[in-house]
Amino acid sequence: MKVTQPLDREHIDKYHLFSHAVSENGKPVEEPMEIIVTVTDQNDNKPQFTQEVFRGSVPEGALPGTPVMRVNATDADDAVETYNGVIAYSILSQEPQEPHRQMFTINRATGTISVIASGLDRERVREYTLTVQAADLDGDGLTTTALAIIEISDVNDNAPEFDPKTYAAAVPENEAGREVARLAVTDLDEPDTPAWRAVYSIVRGNEGGAFAIERHVGGEEGKLLRLQQCPAVPPADSEPSVLPSASKAWPAGWADELACN
Repeated sequence: MKVTQPLDREHIDKYHLFSHAVSENGKPVEEPMEIIVTVTDQNDNKPQFTQEVFRGSVPEGALPGTPVMRVNATDADDAVETYNGVIAYSILSQEPQEPHRQMFTINRATGTISVIASGLDRERVREYTLTVQAADLDGDGLTTTALAIIEISDVNDNAPEFDPKTYAAAVPENEAGREVARLAVTDLDEPDTPAWRAVYSIVRGNEGGAFAIERHVGGEEGKLLRLQQCPAVPPADSEPSVLPSASKAWPAGWADELACN
């Protein structure tokens, strides 16, 4: 018995043949005998990633060991009786290489990508691009690559800051409801998120309730308003300044203060 044409295990992995002896006149002289031909695997298929680009995210400041995402590849070769279809994963490159050259690691068997180094900071690097490799023969065979893009999500790790730190304003003594000053803050966290939005309050110098701060509609500025008429000559023991503060209520408030004289 011999092969008359190339065989492909991925197409047909087993043949069932029946053979019997015949006499000179062509009549069978015995019962047919079954012959089973198993096609053994050759490593003729390279791994294939299920996607060209995988996307995941992880919060900034995530600790080493934090899982991020999982990449997956398949191989048509046999992974049960041989290592031809056994895939091992690795990371070939990381861009940018900040603050360390290896911020992530990958489980060679499962393809799970995890944080391996501390220092993830969205305000410094917002996105990493990893080139990942899948190799059959448990890492020693045919290879293929894909991209894993990791977005660094924002957390409330920056306090709002007043700019400038001191305001000076004068208002007529008998006008209530007048805008005294427009207060501006900056924040390095992700714009238009709870971690970025400031909440204003007056922490000192407003014991009589003469002033209030309201957030300017359509922006992050605060408007310092005078609610009551003030005497032309303030009492000798009164505080001549108000001290507003800006804080963020999610997930924990950071605050900054300024003086308004």
